[in-house]
Amino acid sequence: MNFQLSILIYLVGSLVLMVPLTLILIGPLLPFAVWAFDIVMIIIAAIQANKGVKYRYPLCIRFIK
Repeated sequence: MNFQLSILIYLVGSLVLMVPLTLILIGPLLPFAVWAFDIVMIIIAAIQANKGVKYRYPLCIRFIK
């Protein structure tokens, strides 16, 4: 849950930055990059859980302990 809340914050931040960075052509790529990072990290965590390894998400803000 912490990871998904963190991704939501990163996504909102990327959408806010999308407007001024659109002139540089980086803006539209930011939300896609956050989404791709989310999907890749979920797949890696699923593989690690299948192996029985405890996995901690990178860039995760720990809201709930």
